[in-house]
Amino acid sequence: MRRTAGRPFDYSSNVYSPVAPPGGIPASQLDVFFGNINQSGWVYDPLYRAYLRYVDNADINALGVLHPDVDRLTGRQLHFENVVIVMADTDVVTRSNLDIHLDAGNSGPALLFRNRQYFPITWSAVGGDYEMRTGLRRPIRFLNPDGSPAALMPGHTWVVIVTPFSRFESPGGGTHVIEYAPPAGEAQ
Repeated sequence: MRRTAGRPFDYSSNVYSPVAPPGGIPASQLDVFFGNINQSGWVYDPLYRAYLRYVDNADINALGVLHPDVDRLTGRQLHFENVVIVMADTDVVTRSNLDIHLDAGNSGPALLFRNRQYFPITWSAVGGDYEMRTGLRRPIRFLNPDGSPAALMPGHTWVVIVTPFSRFESPGGGTHVIEYAPPAGEAQ
């Protein structure tokens, strides 16, 4: 347990297991499209046992051209054992300022990519026994469709937040695409 501003903070809201749950859908690649010059990709690497991250250069003359996203200190390509797509309601405050509703009491659909598979799950900021007992909050929890904790792969997790009406497609061959759909009034 970690202390924050003199108060304890419990990070144990999620569970981890090296064994993937049953029922996963093959997912060797995930392409994320926010806009013409804001694209990224994830490719599962069996040696890392993680998804390698790729990004574009935000170059209008090289749309969709991705390169490895590397750590500037180590030069190693960024890799994450879990990639989670969180779908959350969003309000436009100004054209470039959004209010994403990950507030206490909210929940919504999500997709968990791990072990070269993806799983439909739910994200939840709904308080449970711990919150009721202590009056403190824990981070967002990831849940299976039956409400039980969704097991993340031990390691690093990258969370992508999109609107609930963003388009998710599976063109085949283990490739999946999420295309961000902006709320009305957001700068394009």
